[in-house]
Amino acid sequence: MQNYLNVLLFSILSLQWTRSIVCFFPLHNRRSPPTHQNLIKDQEIKKTIKYTLPPSKQNQINKLDGFFGIIGPNINFTKNTNLLDLFIGDGIIQGVFFRDGQITFVKQFIKTEKILHEEKYGKIPDNIFVKLVFYFLHSMKMMPNVFGVANTALLKIKSNIYALYEKDSPYKLHIDFDNTNIQTIKKVNIEPLHHFSAHSKIQKQQQQIIETIDYNIFTNTLEYYQLNQDFVLLNKRNIQLKYMPLVHDFLTTPDKLIIIDSPLTIDQAKRSLVLHQTQKTIIRILNKETDTIESYETDEVFFIFHYAGLKEDATNLYIYASVYNNIDFTEFQFSGKYRKIIVNKLTKKVTIERDPIAEMYNLDFPISFNGKTVFTKKDGIAIFKDLTLVKDLTFRNKYSCGESAVTYIDNVPYLLALTFDKIDNKKSFLILVNLNNYEITEISLDEQLHVGFHSIFVPSIEKLI
Repeated sequence: MQNYLNVLLFSILSLQWTRSIVCFFPLHNRRSPPTHQNLIKDQEIKKTIKYTLPPSKQNQINKLDGFFGIIGPNINFTKNTNLLDLFIGDGIIQGVFFRDGQITFVKQFIKTEKILHEEKYGKIPDNIFVKLVFYFLHSMKMMPNVFGVANTALLKIKSNIYALYEKDSPYKLHIDFDNTNIQTIKKVNIEPLHHFSAHSKIQKQQQQIIETIDYNIFTNTLEYYQLNQDFVLLNKRNIQLKYMPLVHDFLTTPDKLIIIDSPLTIDQAKRSLVLHQTQKTIIRILNKETDTIESYETDEVFFIFHYAGLKEDATNLYIYASVYNNIDFTEFQFSGKYRKIIVNKLTKKVTIERDPIAEMYNLDFPISFNGKTVFTKKDGIAIFKDLTLVKDLTFRNKYSCGESAVTYIDNVPYLLALTFDKIDNKKSFLILVNLNNYEITEISLDEQLHVGFHSIFVPSIEKLI
């Protein structure tokens, strides 16, 4: 009932904001084309990076051949005060092509339906009520999805790369290694799915099956889908949740699907999505073989954006993740604590293990390599084995732009990251870290970067289409 009241409240507010809704109509006046400075092509960047390195470090760069990039919103975070703005910003990819020691920096937009519409008719007013009208028209297939900004993650399926967003379909991209640019090929609509999760996964142990989720806030249900790699539906399962079903990520094994049912609610006074501090988070596990669901109530309230790993023995499940005990989307700063969640399958008791050193860090965007996990922190990286800190590496006077990526040079793991200067955010850098000896190579990009989300490294030998 509370969900219906929230939607009704939103609808009433929309009707009261007639001035905002009237702004919808000028968007279709062909006599008012977008101004030159608003054209997407004028905001995109492609340039060769000039740099000088010692021979030993240059040799490392020479052996890199491919593309490293971060996807995220085209938002200047220094002018924002909340996380929601980042989630709804137009998707861009910032990154570098490597080829024979030459580095080419690119910043290119994902050409979504929304962007193509704005290029033709003018920019959609930045008003939630106008966007609700657009979204209603989109549900009737009359308008583009104004909330589909393709800014969250990049996923490789077969030989293709897709840009993903929580409440939209994937956009197929072409990473052109020969011409060092990124093209948006098309939006891939998948019947009968309405949306394709930004954290969709490939279950490699099950004939490369794609697993994805969607959710229905009216019924508090999560929809779990299995598809083949041609996006043909193989299986669907609805899972009833207790709370608002905004599930960002999930864990999967050949026989289990693990999701976190967190007590998210709308704070109507603040007009924000928050965690209800008097409720408790529930862990729900779908057994794919028996089609049964086990629920495990915890003693805490928390939300998880990203998982670091999963282990299992005869008695317990061990879930590794950055855990958030407080969330408020009107704020920009969150604090993710790396912890181990232990689910006893026999007693159904859940305990959360904390390490005092790990608790000192604000960590997220975990990446696994060689039995360890590297996290992004505000000004560098932190590497853990289980819950034990292995290395804390700070990038001097720099902030991280988003998730890093790990690749290998001569069987040695290297981390790639984009960073910017703490004082002058127009100064940016490409960072290469040898994860065996922690030697850092730094290359100036001399471009203003935006904070992003997830990353990808694609070797050019894969010849993506």
